Amino acid sequence: MQLSLTAWGDSQFEEMLAGKVDLGIKRVNDTPNNIRSKLIGYTEACIVLGEAHPLHHQDEIMLKDLLAHKLVTHHMEANRQHSTFAKTEQKLKQQGFHIRADLETDSLMVAMQAVNNGMALVASRSIGELFLKVKCEESISPVKLLPIPKEVLDLDDYNGRHPIHIFWHERFNNDLAHRWLREKIIAFMRESPWMHSPK
Repeated sequence: MQLSLTAWGDSQFEEMLAGKVDLGIKRVNDTPNNIRSKLIGYTEACIVLGEAHPLHHQDEIMLKDLLAHKLVTHHMEANRQHSTFAKTEQKLKQQGFHIRADLETDSLMVAMQAVNNGMALVASRSIGELFLKVKCEESISPVKLLPIPKEVLDLDDYNGRHPIHIFWHERFNNDLAHRWLREKIIAFMRESPWMHSPK
């Protein structure tokens, strides 16, 4: 078996339908026709702040205060159409909140430097806790994790715990080797301390 991993982009569903992608793992509400899926569990997001951020001294922050400063996101989805956050984002826009990242990157080192320089990182809890544990050179300052603002959670259908699905083309549904790999990945991810088990 040979694995090739890449961040999910706006053409991955089309590539899966064309047989170029075997498996996907993502927060999704729905999938195109002929794509099967299985719930793995639920994950949370958090806000990572370095000492240089103006809100670093606070234990909770409001959305308007967060958006008043620069944001960086890791693996920002190029296509939000199927994202579980899409509906919440629309509700926030109706209330006058436009969530726009000043920097989008798939590099953890770039995100870490951005946080070190005073930007707030919106990321999964697993990424946030990784940042807590990283002990690099002295030029990297300590960080703290804050919860997602209450205004966002109040509008969110999932109350901040978003479902993670694994999905594949139906042509592989009864393929024994493919099924074996899917189940291995599901079991591994469900053992993660950042994954909340499906009910």
